[in-house]
Amino acid sequence: MKRVAVGAAIALALLAAGSYEAYRIAENPSSQMFGKTLVSGPRDERVVALTYDDGPNPPYTNQILAVLRSEHVRATFFLVGRAVAAYPSVVRAEVRDGDAVGNHTWSHGHLVLYEEDGLRRTLERTDQAIYAAAGVHTRIMRPPFGSRDWLVLDEVRKLGYTPVMWSVPLANDWEYPPARVIAARVLRYVGDGSIIDLHDGNRGIVCAHLHAAPPRLCDRSADVGATRLIVEALKHAGYRFVTIPELLRLSARSDRGLRVKRAVQADESAAVPLRRVAMRPVHDRWAPGGVHEFAADLDPVAGMDGAARRDTHVVHDLDRSGCGANVECLVLAVRAGAVEEARRGGDRAGEVNPSRGATGVRGSEIHRTPHHAAASVRQEAGGR
Repeated sequence: MKRVAVGAAIALALLAAGSYEAYRIAENPSSQMFGKTLVSGPRDERVVALTYDDGPNPPYTNQILAVLRSEHVRATFFLVGRAVAAYPSVVRAEVRDGDAVGNHTWSHGHLVLYEEDGLRRTLERTDQAIYAAAGVHTRIMRPPFGSRDWLVLDEVRKLGYTPVMWSVPLANDWEYPPARVIAARVLRYVGDGSIIDLHDGNRGIVCAHLHAAPPRLCDRSADVGATRLIVEALKHAGYRFVTIPELLRLSARSDRGLRVKRAVQADESAAVPLRRVAMRPVHDRWAPGGVHEFAADLDPVAGMDGAARRDTHVVHDLDRSGCGANVECLVLAVRAGAVEEARRGGDRAGEVNPSRGATGVRGSEIHRTPHHAAASVRQEAGGR
């Protein structure tokens, strides 16, 4: 009997240990077990996103804003609704300074304990408070404690949010270490595309409303000092600071660039050469983000009439395609659907204008997924 009891105890201990380990893995900020979240930005760009949770919390949030202004840096603040309602002027200052704001729920609750209706209410109530304070709606959120599961992320996406985590391990700034310790813990792990998570408040607690609050409950003076140390060190290392919405755009551009690269590789394997011809900017000078026209000739293919075919396209935001001014790459980018064509002249977006001597291929034949790119090139060149 004693042996059975001991065995049962060991089994329970192993089960508990296994459950805890599974929980730890699932709650890891980089885990995608429950669905996709933003953990970091492009790993090939010298950018970093500085973020803060649990505010607004004056005077510390205001002091952090002063540091950011003096350093000409923008950050992202994930706001707790009850603190937003208490300190709307601080939220207005964040938005006025060009910082981004995100939803961190109304009361910093553990979201895996919420039912669907409760999840919706805590996010919508916070969004309403942010809009009342600063006149903006945010489409990014961070789950308190990083806690999430399938239900949480499903509801978050239904409401139109992108869930944002972090890539640099937390500095445990809620334990009130000195500023230099917080900075050292952060800087040790920063790399290209990193997301840093500090705290300008404490779970959105409004200490001004508490009669007997512990003296350090809302003290974030160490985070103020750490902010300056981190910013100065990373600037010296050549990093550029971006907000989370900016990081999302950079990540999307990087993804498009990868699709273009794959399309180029597919075309090279199909052995259909493209001859480079002149780039013709619509504007007086080449300007990233502008609308530009370019033309590309397809070399004659055996068995055709011997005449070269020309495609003429008008494209938005070529700087986002990952191609620069490389015409061959841009043609494949259009065909792979990695960059959108602009409306111009009466042409439909994504459609070649036959009156300009183009092949007359419709937009559905141009905007191909990467694995269709090579087939698209062959088909438009007259091959199989």
